[in-house]
Amino acid sequence: MKVFDNQNLWLCNLFEKSLPKRREEEVKVKNREASWKYFFNYKGEKKQICLNFLLKLLQISRKRIRTLQTKIINGESVCDNRGKNSNKNKIPQEIWNLLHSMLSEMRTTNSHYKTKSMDLKYFEDTDLNMKKLYKVFLSFYKDETQNDLKLEYSTFAKYFNLNCNYSFK
Repeated sequence: MKVFDNQNLWLCNLFEKSLPKRREEEVKVKNREASWKYFFNYKGEKKQICLNFLLKLLQISRKRIRTLQTKIINGESVCDNRGKNSNKNKIPQEIWNLLHSMLSEMRTTNSHYKTKSMDLKYFEDTDLNMKKLYKVFLSFYKDETQNDLKLEYSTFAKYFNLNCNYSFK
């Protein structure tokens, strides 16, 4: 668990939900579902405090308490779920591994500009360009996996330019 989740669990122990003492029969704009009592442990003794004191004591916002209370009323987990969804559009690493294996099989020459930080290789085929390399990779992928690859040219070009030390003559 993360620190924020631990804080939320600790905060939930500081307040209790109870039914309102009086419910209106006539439906108003905002009908309260619950009353809340706030407590704080002082020298091992549970003392009831007001909401404003709790907010100032812990230096938290009213919205954070309201969010936790809403989650409790709805029966949801108070743990934070931000950033837990996986990206559906992310290209799997296996595809990029196939690209690197295809590139390593192609005939290349080393650059005559030899520096320690740059080990650039040039493709020997002078007719090869980014579009042709993209089409070659799509056919290579189909031969290897017997599946069609739905990869846009712009995604391929961006990955190639950022992660591959190859260039065209």
